[in-house]
Formats: sequence, structure tokens, C-alpha cells
Amino acid sequence: MTGLAISQLKAVRLIKLDQFEQAEGILTRVAANRRKTFGSSAGLAVDLFHLGRTKLALGKYREAQTILAEAHPMAAKYLSPSSVPALVTGMTLIEAQAQAGNLGGAKRTLLQIEPLIQAIPKPGLLQAIFARANGILLLKEGKVAQASVEVDRSEKLFREQGSAGDPYLKAFPMLRAELAKAG
Repeated sequence: MTGLAISQLKAVRLIKLDQFEQAEGILTRVAANRRKTFGSSAGLAVDLFHLGRTKLALGKYREAQTILAEAHPMAAKYLSPSSVPALVTGMTLIEAQAQAGNLGGAKRTLLQIEPLIQAIPKPGLLQAIFARANGILLLKEGKVAQASVEVDRSEKLFREQGSAGDPYLKAFPMLRAELAKAG
């Protein structure tokens, strides 16, 4: 198990360095080994989350959607539906579904997660991630003005988080370009 954890940490570091192709290979192996050794588990849910977000970053939207659709209920089962890993996995699933063109699935996932996010009293990273996911969904639905409002809200919340929000801000220039193109 220690080897799996170390490999997962190495892959997460590669993700932070935007070395997604390398992270993808490591996470594919880690998830396969954890599945074979432990089956469905909290650890596998986290491995699949990281693999899914890596596939999303690589533009492999359908693969990301499939992986995150497996990871989200697993995280909810083993960690609680309102746990941070389950919520972040679900919000990343919304993005993957929207990017893959599965707007109905993205809307259903959003409606499932929205009350859990609204129950959190203090605005923070989770609300920022949710607003970004909602903004991407609205953009894909062609609701550009509403998407712009959500993206603005998301960016503001990420900025308010200081260094904790900084890694999330890297994607905003591309998202803003998509908004401008659609508008």
C-alpha cells in the first residue's frame, strides 16, 4: 500500500507541474493495482479522481467522464457524500460531462451536488469550484451571459483564497477565451 501512496503523491506532484502525460501513466497503473489489491475503496476513489482530472486536463473528456462517474459514487460511499473528496470529484465530473457533451448528465450531477455546496456556511474553494463547473455547463448550454457571471464569481472566490486558489486560476485565460468566442 505504501508504494501505491508514494506513486499517487508523485503523480499529484506531476499534475501540479502540468506534466499530465506522465501523471496519466502513473495514475493508470496505481488505480489498476489498487483495484486489483483492494477493490472498491476510498483509496481507489481518490486514485480515479486524480486520473479523471488528468484526463480532463489532457482534453480526453469522454475518458474523464467515465472515470469520474465511477469515482464519484465510490467517494460518496466510502467517505460521505458531503466529504471534500466526494464533492470535488462530483464537481470535476460536471466539467467532464459538460466538456464531453453530456449536458443532461452534467445538469443531474450539478443538481445532486448543489444542496451540499449550499449547506457550507463560509464561501471558499468548494464554492469556487462549483461556480466554475456551473459556468462551464452554462457555457456549453449556450447560456453565455449566465456562464460569464458564474465564471466571474468563481474567479473572485479563487482569488479570495490566496495561494490555495492560485492553482485553479491557471485555467481561467482559456475559459475566458471560450466565453469571448461564444459571446
